[in-house]
Amino acid sequence: MFLSKARAGLSVLLAAAAAAPGPRLAAALPAAPPSHVVIVIEENHGYGDIIGSSAAPYLNALAKAGALMTQSFAVTHPSEPNYLELFSGSTQGISDDSCPNGFTAPNLGGQLLAARRTFTGYSEDLPSAGYTGCTSGAYARKHNPWSMFSDVPAASNQPFTAFPAGHFQDLPTVSFVVPNLDHDMHDGTIQAADAWLQANLDGYLQWAKANNSLLVVTFDEDDNTGGSNQITTIFSGPMVKPGTYGEIINHDNVLRTLEDLYGLGHAGRAGVTAPITDIWTAAQAGPFTITASAGANGAITPSGNVSVAAGGNQTFNVDAATGYAISSVMVDGADQGPICAYTFSSVAAGHTIAAAFSLPGQYTITASAGAGGVIAPSGVIPIASGGSQTFTITPAAGYSISAVTVDGVGKGAISSYTFSNVMASHTLSAAFAAKSTGGKVISIDFVGRGAIMAAAETAGVYPRSNWNNAQGAVQATPQSLADETGAATGATVSWSSSGVWSLPGTGTSNDMHMMSGYLDAAGANTIVRVAGLPANAAGYAVLVYADGDNSSATRSGIYQVSGAGVTTTNITLTDAAGSNFTGTYVQAAHSAGNYVKFNIPATAFNLTAIPSTSSDAYPRAPINGIQIVPLAGAAAR
Repeated sequence: MFLSKARAGLSVLLAAAAAAPGPRLAAALPAAPPSHVVIVIEENHGYGDIIGSSAAPYLNALAKAGALMTQSFAVTHPSEPNYLELFSGSTQGISDDSCPNGFTAPNLGGQLLAARRTFTGYSEDLPSAGYTGCTSGAYARKHNPWSMFSDVPAASNQPFTAFPAGHFQDLPTVSFVVPNLDHDMHDGTIQAADAWLQANLDGYLQWAKANNSLLVVTFDEDDNTGGSNQITTIFSGPMVKPGTYGEIINHDNVLRTLEDLYGLGHAGRAGVTAPITDIWTAAQAGPFTITASAGANGAITPSGNVSVAAGGNQTFNVDAATGYAISSVMVDGADQGPICAYTFSSVAAGHTIAAAFSLPGQYTITASAGAGGVIAPSGVIPIASGGSQTFTITPAAGYSISAVTVDGVGKGAISSYTFSNVMASHTLSAAFAAKSTGGKVISIDFVGRGAIMAAAETAGVYPRSNWNNAQGAVQATPQSLADETGAATGATVSWSSSGVWSLPGTGTSNDMHMMSGYLDAAGANTIVRVAGLPANAAGYAVLVYADGDNSSATRSGIYQVSGAGVTTTNITLTDAAGSNFTGTYVQAAHSAGNYVKFNIPATAFNLTAIPSTSSDAYPRAPINGIQIVPLAGAAAR
């Protein structure tokens, strides 16, 4: 009964949105497309639950400063068909939250990639890139439509930990952000979701205001209690004209608008639906500047800063030097391929065009580093077809590697990256962060079946002494913690695990001694609770060391931090067969390694180790030790 009513409502609403675009529609979209668009999807709350609510101060601030669509509607119930409609202009025949599903129909992600632009979906709590399981922790695939389409590659399906916070220039052309079930209002509160949105996306919005980029916040549906399915949709960015807009829109109008911003085709019902055109600021009068540049071994004509009148056209010709070939032409950051000419038509904004060249049969790798470190080699590096090239990332004194991005996809804080069997051009960028400069590190060694550490033994990524020895599989009564000087901190630790174990032998170094024993999560989760950390405005880095005895099996565990004031975050660590710790620390970021790193803003947290997969019948998620490093403290390494 309910589904038949939902389908009838869907038909009426789609017809209204397509045929009656409203009285305020203007003639055009922005003169220049946004450099980046981020779309955030919230859950299961109607327009009246959000707008004017004291529980959502940040969303209401966005609505006041941006374009608030006061007659925005979802298309049906429940969640999954709404996500599919927004992404592909169709529910794809889905009327429930079933999983798994797969489709080959046109969709926004596939359209962007086919147009040589970029797309990534970021899902909080997604356990690993390309994951296709139906659930994991507070992640649900029903809220991840891009994972269901065959022309969207696994590399475009990323955990939110890969979102390039602080390095937003590395974002793809269009990205979706889906908070987990606790932070999208599905299971959690409006207040928690509003706070999460501000903490995780306001930095992007502030950057977007100065970098021609756009933030869209919308909802999948209302609470399905018999209302009209009216939802909140907000556009924010420098090209947006603040105000309230009363035309009737739905997910198809939003999709059509995104498609038209980048000159894409139209998926599903977006092809018969009007774009949203009245929320954009008026076009500038011009003239406009097109900046044209060419790398070594070729030329672009004209070059430099070229002035073009508003509405004018400008053609650029690209020529390779004798013996060389055009390898790529980048227009406003989008690779157009090895073309020899490009024309900007009806110019209404500034643009960039850059050409690169290589020997025939060669490609280029463009490597760049931010402030605080270097990447070697750097610049535009030619490489022969099928060749390999290794890049080394080195932080300056007082800095550490914070992120490495390859072709727009985050790879974690790695110190080197190798491109093998190169058959296309690539990009590689590195970002760095200042190390902490004061304060005291707290280190915990889970002794397991190993021996306790002496106070003078120094170990860890942050080499410190006075490790707190945590013995046994269970410690229900909180154990007091000392810092690296041996002084009391007021902090405590307690834990519960299914057992303890140790690596073969204890090794000869202090690091191998620390790593030798561990809590052993065998078929059940291990939980560690830390409380009472000294107040620290910048928060803490939490390093979790994990290496189990696995001479013949490759095993993966999910490590999760959570707690009051802590954004629940999952990182998957793979413990490769035969890779028992030998003295070198390797950070894992949904990859192989022997430690993971979280940043937390609170003075307490819960750490959960979740056995995930194994090539034998014994999945494990060990915890050998923990270091808690004050981000405003003396943790310089």
